[in-house]
Amino acid sequence: MNKVLLSVLLLALPLVANAGRYHRHYDYAYNETGMYLGANVGAFSNSQSEDGLVGAALKIGFDLDRHIALEAHLGGSDWENYGDPHYEERIAGFTGLFFRANLPLERHKLYGLLGYSNFEFETSEYVGEDIFGEIWQNDRFERSGASYGMGLDLFLGPRSAINLQFMRYLGGEATDLNQFSVGLRYSFY
Repeated sequence: MNKVLLSVLLLALPLVANAGRYHRHYDYAYNETGMYLGANVGAFSNSQSEDGLVGAALKIGFDLDRHIALEAHLGGSDWENYGDPHYEERIAGFTGLFFRANLPLERHKLYGLLGYSNFEFETSEYVGEDIFGEIWQNDRFERSGASYGMGLDLFLGPRSAINLQFMRYLGGEATDLNQFSVGLRYSFY
């Protein structure tokens, strides 16, 4: 997971460094109301494992004004075996609904998220072989709970921004789930 996160951050650095270069006195952070779309990619982590799942999320939101927005996240991850050829897991899908509080700055927008998320996990475990080949046992389970996070939108132009975000999707001893991600956002207003 550390290699994935480091790679994502290194790829984002040139974009972040050039974000201010295209500033031409637009009042990016003070757009009033409207819909926006975003897509983020990042590494999920938990307290039981240093390695994590790489996942993606589509973000759909509506700015009610320059300080308040509602945002939904939809996403999932690919299979990961954590070095064990007899076990795999993935996030089959997740949804979240959030209240977003924005702090508009000159060319950036700092924000906090508070809401609720539902995750569906899928595991696959090798149990043996028969005359037809390998036998894998699949299992699905759900976890849901309160979620919170924070992030930063770095505006590239009047409608587009690079997004850096940390989310604590699930908390608790049995299943805690965090995600550091980087993405893009496009506003339709």
